[in-house]
Amino acid sequence: MSTTLSLFWDLAAVDAKTRQAAVKKLIISLVSFQQAFRDEKGSEYEALLKEPITEERLDVLCAQDVSYSIKRLIRGLPSSRQGARQGFALALTELLSFLDFIPVKVIIDLIFKHSEITGSMKGQEERDMLFGRIFGFMAIIQSGMLSRDSTELADTQRLVESLVEYSNAKSYLREPCYQLIIAMLPHVQRLSFKDELLNYILSEALKGGVKTPEEIDLALSMQSQFSLDWPALLPHWKHGEILHSSNLHKLALILKETSTEEPQLFSSWHPHLHSVWKRILGLYLDASLEAPVTPGVKKSKKSKAAVAPVTKRAPFPEFWKTVVDDGLFNANSSHERKYWGFLVFEEALPRLPSSQMPLIFTSNFMRCFINNLTSEDRFLNKSAKHTMNVILEVAENNKDVALTLVMQLQGKNGNQQFDKFTKTKTVETILGSMDNEGVTSYITYLKSVFNNDADSSAAEDDRVKAIEAQRFWAVDQLFALVRNTRIPREESWLLSILQFFLVHSFFEVNKVNAKSAIQEARVKPTPAVSEATRELCQKRFFSMLAELSRIPPLSKVSELSKENNASRISKKLHGTMNDGDFWAFKVVELLLKLEKDSNLESLYELSPESLEARKKALDTVKKIKDQLRKLEAKGDKQADSQYKAFELLFLFPILQLLVEPKEATGVLEELQDCYQRVFAPKKPKSKKKKTDEDEVEPEPIEVLVDILLSFLAKPSVMLRNLTEQVFETFCDRMTKTALDLLLDILETKEDVSGQQELFEDDEMEMDEDEDEDDENDDEDEEEEEEESEDDSDIEDAVDDNEEVDEELRAKLAAAFGQKEGESDDEDELLGDEEMADFDAKLAEIFKHKKMMKAEKRDAKQSVMHFKNKILDLLEIFIKKQAQSELILDLVIPLLRFVRNSTANTANKQAGEKATALLKNKLVKVKETPNVSDLANACGILEEIHQFARKAPNSTMMQLFSHCSLFVVRAIIAVEDQKSTEKVVEIYKASLNDYMTKKSSNLQPAFFLDLLNRYPALGWELFESLIELTKPSVSAKGYREAQAYNMLSTLIRSHIKDGEELFIKSLPNVKSTILSTLEFAVSEENKGSKTLNTARLKDILKFTNLVQQTSSKKLKNDQFKKTWGPVAFEKVIKSLIADKRFESPAIRTFSQQILVRLGRNVEFLKNSKN
Repeated sequence: MSTTLSLFWDLAAVDAKTRQAAVKKLIISLVSFQQAFRDEKGSEYEALLKEPITEERLDVLCAQDVSYSIKRLIRGLPSSRQGARQGFALALTELLSFLDFIPVKVIIDLIFKHSEITGSMKGQEERDMLFGRIFGFMAIIQSGMLSRDSTELADTQRLVESLVEYSNAKSYLREPCYQLIIAMLPHVQRLSFKDELLNYILSEALKGGVKTPEEIDLALSMQSQFSLDWPALLPHWKHGEILHSSNLHKLALILKETSTEEPQLFSSWHPHLHSVWKRILGLYLDASLEAPVTPGVKKSKKSKAAVAPVTKRAPFPEFWKTVVDDGLFNANSSHERKYWGFLVFEEALPRLPSSQMPLIFTSNFMRCFINNLTSEDRFLNKSAKHTMNVILEVAENNKDVALTLVMQLQGKNGNQQFDKFTKTKTVETILGSMDNEGVTSYITYLKSVFNNDADSSAAEDDRVKAIEAQRFWAVDQLFALVRNTRIPREESWLLSILQFFLVHSFFEVNKVNAKSAIQEARVKPTPAVSEATRELCQKRFFSMLAELSRIPPLSKVSELSKENNASRISKKLHGTMNDGDFWAFKVVELLLKLEKDSNLESLYELSPESLEARKKALDTVKKIKDQLRKLEAKGDKQADSQYKAFELLFLFPILQLLVEPKEATGVLEELQDCYQRVFAPKKPKSKKKKTDEDEVEPEPIEVLVDILLSFLAKPSVMLRNLTEQVFETFCDRMTKTALDLLLDILETKEDVSGQQELFEDDEMEMDEDEDEDDENDDEDEEEEEEESEDDSDIEDAVDDNEEVDEELRAKLAAAFGQKEGESDDEDELLGDEEMADFDAKLAEIFKHKKMMKAEKRDAKQSVMHFKNKILDLLEIFIKKQAQSELILDLVIPLLRFVRNSTANTANKQAGEKATALLKNKLVKVKETPNVSDLANACGILEEIHQFARKAPNSTMMQLFSHCSLFVVRAIIAVEDQKSTEKVVEIYKASLNDYMTKKSSNLQPAFFLDLLNRYPALGWELFESLIELTKPSVSAKGYREAQAYNMLSTLIRSHIKDGEELFIKSLPNVKSTILSTLEFAVSEENKGSKTLNTARLKDILKFTNLVQQTSSKKLKNDQFKKTWGPVAFEKVIKSLIADKRFESPAIRTFSQQILVRLGRNVEFLKNSKN
């Protein structure tokens, strides 16, 4: 027995795996013991089995360990320790299954013996005993003992009677007790007393009728397994079928546990789903529902034939609508019942095929589901989220049902804007789980929504609005598919959406052709597509092109994503298809194909000039493609990228002809000229001198930048992406003039005049492309609100400073009926008609005034948006051309822009962006910019210092310092003596400004940054710092102390870089310190130059540092000679005697100075006493 005792402990482990492992070890050991015991007895054992088996004879028939284990396991069932009941019951079940000679009666007797209930027991003790018996009965049933020949009717009746008794005694035991009775049913089929036992179960367990979920569970189980006279057995249920249509209302009340007939039958609410729901769903959803498989019970033909076919059951949709949707999800149902409803839904959804899933997305469920998802404050928010996760899991595991789920969430009972309304990404995530076939099917569905009429029975006005809303939604969903990065993108369905947008933007189906190669020509939208819908299709078309221009070839993404190397894809490949052609090229080909299709009629008409420009552009694109094939063979990658950039430049204006033909025509003509000049063969330089009258032609890059700026001025993401992509390719050709074209925009005024200067009176409207994310992203909406608040601040500021509007005054005078120059001294009373007329004119005047305000606000916005785009281009230039000398030319314009933006709170966002560009990008480039014009670089450094002297705050000062050090790095890289001298000269001038002028805004950190970054340059300032620390020179005592701090930094941290200069300057240092200390004890020490105790302590601390450092560099006699001990002793005595400087720190520093100089310090002790 010692071998098995240790195994019992782990049977009570909380972890299920540990319990199962312990059970396995125990049973293996006991089986081997019993087998050995049986072999030892031999033929005698068979004779023992023929005698009646009782508890006392277990020791005779079983090995000692086995007999002990049976009793030990039964004794452990009532234990409430951790997982004891589960572990001991499992072990007992396995053991009883093996010991097939033990009758049921013996085990029942042992269970009752070891779980005896007495009147003196407390509630917890009684509860433990009841649970012990139930777990014991479960072991008997699950082990298959009931099917043995030794089982008698009395044994089974005893089980049923006990279980019914316990279910009536304790409400929380009702469900498990009835579950055990149901578990007995499969064994009944093989018993000789089957009919008697069935009658007993019906008379005991269902004696009061079927009134509770447990009784329904039992009745349904018996109906599915036994052919009985159910109409007679269930008199209170019509047709003897619980799931009959006429019984559903009654069933709903019982399953809600809210029946008013006998409320005492229902226990208090519990969070788990009752097992009867699984049985009912199984009856409906499992095609081949059979009796549960139980150990020890073999299926037989007899048992299979005994299952009664059910033909009167209500259809599943009717059951779900009545019992679940109108029952659990009814608007008047409690939160607890709705919680059960979510559990029922989660149980049913994974078992339903795709075709039947719509049956459970009923109106009440969807209303409850959506409402509880919208806010975390909702009572069932967590339950709704759990259901949402189940839906997502089902979609992930079964690609075939994803489309069905999306259509239900956005369908009749759902909400087309489900994700936006619930503030989740449910639909987006499900779409992301679709395969290519599912996405294609969804696109087909959306197109059918777009083409088909809405509710034709509605009134005409409502019908038109419904159709418009339906089409808007379909278009937005198609575009959302394109932007959803979780969806595996395929060129086939992307082209399908592109073609759909293109057709419904610029074409009309004039003849339906079911065999047409153009899918959109096979059906004509009814009614005709409105102008508003076409405008939306246009916006989505160009937005989609912008989106596609940002993605690399899909085959490359798929290939490298498998290796987790998607980031390795070159940006030069962005916007291309798998065959290497640009998406824009494919669209242009498609456009030309649509123009030739007889089933379609184009809604645009191009002028002869536009058609000619398009023809030339297409010819040029063809030449570029021919040239690219040649370059590819040569392997010239740089020229290859520039040709590709020009191909893009031609393709997009061709498409812009559809919406802005006049402007796009001009752009195409300019591009032709620019293309010829960029790729023209280089001509030898002419020896003829140019005169002033000769017109200087702009460089090709300058023309190209001007064209790109015209694109950037358009409120289109597509053109913005194009501009950035082309600029990145050609930024290595940038000239000072081309760069100035960008920088000059940052200087433009942010008002109507600035708008007219930039956009040449072009109408600037906020395109939906610019804020297309607003429809799907709440954060962008919040940003818009903040921007609108800023704009209102701008508007108010303009109004406050506005001069009297003479035009407004003239209009008001006209409204009063006054002529120009006419006096308004005499008052005239107006009649009713005149007064009404006056009010109308006045309203019109103020409406015009309001429009003018809006115009100013829009002008401000458009200019700021443009400047933000320019900053993006400058960032690209910094990233790609870090070594270009032109990088230095960015510093001053950007600093000026930051300074001006900081002064205007309305420009805060742009200022922060420019600051980040300077601070995080420009000054942190790893390469050092080339400097060929030293004078220009030094001029930039000097201008930075001029800015720093007027810095408004420490943040700006830090930015000026970083920029200054960046320019210094570029200048000293020239390795010219003049460059170093010029840098030192500029810093000396700024240092002199800081020390001598009270109005200077410079800060010590500005100089400390240089000392720490470039110590060698810092030592060049050492002597100047010494001179500026003299009281006669420094403007403030505080700045004098800060100068000593700078000197300390050099000596303490960087002495190796300036040791020679340090020793050479020691006499001057000593002289300056002495003069400072003498000034401190003099009568002149007052006013702004006051040296107080704190500042004097810093000076003495510096003195100690210099002495300590020089003592290590000089011999003792040389050290004392340099420092002049007598002079220091005299001034320190005066200092100690001065009551203004009574401080322990000053005494300590003074003592250290004198001790190092070998002087007597007794007077310090005496003065202290």
